[in-house]
Amino acid sequence: MNATEIRAWKKETRKARREELERKYRADLTKLDEELAKQKSECGQEYAQISERLTAALEREKEKAREMREAATERRRIALERDKAARAKKRAQCALTAASVKDREARRAERAECAAEYEHVVERLTAALQREKEKAREMREAATERRRIALELHRAGKAKKRAQCAAEAAHIREKRKARTAYRKDVRAIEADLTRREKSTRAEHKRSQKEVKSETREEVEGNIDPDLVPLWRSLPRFKIPKRARGRATLTEAFLQYAEAHPDEAARAREKMAAAEVRRLQREELEHARAQRRRAAAEASAGVPF
Repeated sequence: MNATEIRAWKKETRKARREELERKYRADLTKLDEELAKQKSECGQEYAQISERLTAALEREKEKAREMREAATERRRIALERDKAARAKKRAQCALTAASVKDREARRAERAECAAEYEHVVERLTAALQREKEKAREMREAATERRRIALELHRAGKAKKRAQCAAEAAHIREKRKARTAYRKDVRAIEADLTRREKSTRAEHKRSQKEVKSETREEVEGNIDPDLVPLWRSLPRFKIPKRARGRATLTEAFLQYAEAHPDEAARAREKMAAAEVRRLQREELEHARAQRRRAAAEASAGVPF
């Protein structure tokens, strides 16, 4: 594999890695948008259900009060009819004995008795009506208090839902920021690899004495950045006996990498996967911290 093929392969690898990262983050963003829309829909449905329950309760209270008023009116009507019948009966009895003084006295007594009974009946009806009015007033006050409590609970629930929605929106914004920062880090890593590659090519020519005394750090600076993972995976690599005195440590490693391209590819994939996992862990920890902070602020803002 010559230098042109290596550069082309490296370019394709970077392009595939960027496309894979972009697809992953687009999928995460779509999932978060769907969750936010679902929570908004649930808030609207809960508000509609509470409104329907409150309206039904108010209608039931109105119907009950109306029935009680009708029952009181019917009782008053029956009492008045009975009183009229009793007075008519008394008048008829008084008319039969009108010729006699004794009968007149009796009628007077009966009229007085009827008047007293009438007043007594009126007093009883008035007291009953007063009690019915008081009971209806107490029921209206109780219904008003229940509606007030229900409205307060509904408002508190709406406030809590708004706080949760705000926290979710803040979490989404923080995740977008973290994704942008992650992309910047990836671009910075790629730029650093490119600079190291250029620096390696510029410092390739050195004196024979320096070449013979190469350290692992110097070899890592001389080789291609794509071969660094393979070099780091071989901490005990040495110049073969047959090549001692004729090749440097860098040259011996390049020959080994050319003879074992599969190992170099596996080392690169392993290093890239480790770097991606590290960045994902950092992003997840940052998102969790932001979510906990937003939840604590929302809890502190709830009045109950």
